[in-house]
Amino acid sequence: MRSPRRMVLMLAAALVLSACATQEGPYKEQQERLPPLTASDGRIVIYRGASLAWAVLPNVYLNGIVVGAAVTNTAYLLDLPKGSYEITVTTEVEKKVRFPLETGEVKYVRLTHAFGLVTDRIVPELVAADDATGELRGLKPVPATAYRAANQAMRALGVTGVGVRAFSPPAFFNSSCRVAGYLQAPDKLSHTQYIQKAFEEVLRAEGAYAQGPARVTIGGSVRALDFSSTSGYWQIDLALDSSNGRKLEVSEHYEFYGGYGALQACMNTADAYVRAVQSLVNKVFRSSDFAALLR
Repeated sequence: MRSPRRMVLMLAAALVLSACATQEGPYKEQQERLPPLTASDGRIVIYRGASLAWAVLPNVYLNGIVVGAAVTNTAYLLDLPKGSYEITVTTEVEKKVRFPLETGEVKYVRLTHAFGLVTDRIVPELVAADDATGELRGLKPVPATAYRAANQAMRALGVTGVGVRAFSPPAFFNSSCRVAGYLQAPDKLSHTQYIQKAFEEVLRAEGAYAQGPARVTIGGSVRALDFSSTSGYWQIDLALDSSNGRKLEVSEHYEFYGGYGALQACMNTADAYVRAVQSLVNKVFRSSDFAALLR
């Protein structure tokens, strides 16, 4: 059984590891354009409607792999093989829901707001299809079937004992977004730290991360990091180097719908950073030259 394992605006925003683009429009209309389930898969729909604490945007994990941020008015769609799955969201406390998924089955997980002792909480809960159908109207569906690409590529390499050195930030990065505030990566990480964490998560999930002394160590330098909330893009240039002397440079130009109003455009930009990093990570791990860094 194949099973995957284990920014935010200061005012509002949104976090993978996937190369999927947000589609605009009502959920039902967009859902009709999605490819049907394959004969061997089921589908998990993880969604959050309009709610209180819309600026609280923790990561959503599926069996330890980042799917995206708990963005309001968004639904993540994941087609997965039959198996057991766990959705985890951590705010003030860690909350999770576990369930089996059968072939051809669709499971719905709602991200619900709850008040905490210190901060607001986002709680995942399994809901019935009849309840989810009405709540999904008007939400943006984000097909997330490619979020496993980096993990699958890493698994195919079959290596272990890989360490990760701290990634270096770009010489210049202005995170100010119009009048809305500053874009900030999730989990109180810098944008560079978030990229590094994304790499580490793939290695850990596939058992390749060094538990002791590393056999080989990967480092990284973010050469360029830029975005436009008007044109709708993120540009990330990353240079990787290995303790074995090999190097790899990868660029990701990720386009998305920015929007007209400043606040909405900046929220979309923050949300898109997560997917841009996911796309970057997928590109690296699927590169034919990546394996040379791990030898």
